[in-house]
Amino acid sequence: MSKTSTAPAITYPGIHLQSLAHETVIALSIQIGGFLLAYLLQVFLARGMGETEYGVYAYVISWALLLSCVADLGFPDMVLRFVSEYKVQEASGMLRGVIQGSWFTVAAIGIGLSLIGTGVIWLMQDYVPFLYKTPLLIGVWLVPLFALHQLQLETARSLGDITLAYAPYRIFWPVLVAISAIFLLESHYELAGSTMLGIAAFTMLSVVILQFWLVQQRLNQTVEVAAPIYAFSNWIKVAAALWLMNAFLIIMSQTDIIVVGSLLGPEQAGIYTVGVKTAAWVSFVLGTVNMVTAPSFAQLYKQDKQEELQQLVTTSSIWIFWPSLIVAALIIIFAPNILSFFGMEFLSGSLLLRILVVAHLINSLFGSVCYLMIMTGHQNQSLVVSAVAAGLNLVLNCLAVPLLGAVGAAIVSLLTMTLWNVWLSILVFKHLNIKPSVFAVLF
Repeated sequence: MSKTSTAPAITYPGIHLQSLAHETVIALSIQIGGFLLAYLLQVFLARGMGETEYGVYAYVISWALLLSCVADLGFPDMVLRFVSEYKVQEASGMLRGVIQGSWFTVAAIGIGLSLIGTGVIWLMQDYVPFLYKTPLLIGVWLVPLFALHQLQLETARSLGDITLAYAPYRIFWPVLVAISAIFLLESHYELAGSTMLGIAAFTMLSVVILQFWLVQQRLNQTVEVAAPIYAFSNWIKVAAALWLMNAFLIIMSQTDIIVVGSLLGPEQAGIYTVGVKTAAWVSFVLGTVNMVTAPSFAQLYKQDKQEELQQLVTTSSIWIFWPSLIVAALIIIFAPNILSFFGMEFLSGSLLLRILVVAHLINSLFGSVCYLMIMTGHQNQSLVVSAVAAGLNLVLNCLAVPLLGAVGAAIVSLLTMTLWNVWLSILVFKHLNIKPSVFAVLF
């Protein structure tokens, strides 16, 4: 096959903690900027829309995120794993095949789900009128956009470009949404839930198109041109397990908001969503470190470098622990002050916010257990854990929310997140002989 580009062949340079630390600083900067922008956007929308309209917006976004995990079929995590392996093997054809084949598969499924969802919502309205019809009709088209973005994110991440992976969604999207909302306010339009969802969909489409073009540029610059080779049977086998596991994780993260919104109404959904967004600050270091280290887990495991893998896991657990502990302590102490930025009606969420902070702190204490299982080919073992945790989360939320309100949803999140992390930590040690938690370092 003749070459049509001067792009270099794939090479594997080895894992260096100093290099990973540098990449982590870059990722941390993007994460902090992205979290800050997203958080300020939530403050702006909550104050500008009011708790009811903001609750509608948050409720539909949660549904779109939940359904996007159906559309991606586990291909984003599968691409992250196999591209990392193909880089080690210098298999350019397989690498290009998995990226190209995954994109068209996810796009087709996402659009199909949106068409089906649109039809179902129209049919439901004919028989059972409900509040969320128009917002859901708009939000259902966010499903393929969220799915494609996640796929492109993991593709850019596996190609070693952290900025391209995370900046479009973390930085550009909230900025575009905020500018559009400000323009509407200046034009004397109300920030209704349906209006903001329309803005979210249009700006997300722009972000996906831009990121797609940039990912293709990155691919052509770093990977030798070769005819795509497709191994769908192998990819789908792995992706199916990852898809189910990711679906269970999305269920765990979105069920509480959906149950609160369904049983307690949009006002409580808005207050609870603010608590979820604020508590997520505790896990941002964990997410940042995972951005950089996950591909290295696959590479080191593929090369059977057990000691280097343990060293990487131990070092990353220390990077995660102390910043997460400090952020958690600050949020717990100043919870009412933080919530007051959203409006005085959100102060009732102080207790549930503190509970959610503890849940995220536990998640950070156990480190990168999920990615260690996925990137080393043990996704089937961790699938059972995620299934049990998601099922328990759903059942307990349906029982706790009617009895304890939104606080009950926060308690359920704490319990299921603890179970999930402890169980996965045991499996990591059993199958990889790796100690993933910071407890192994401290004690």
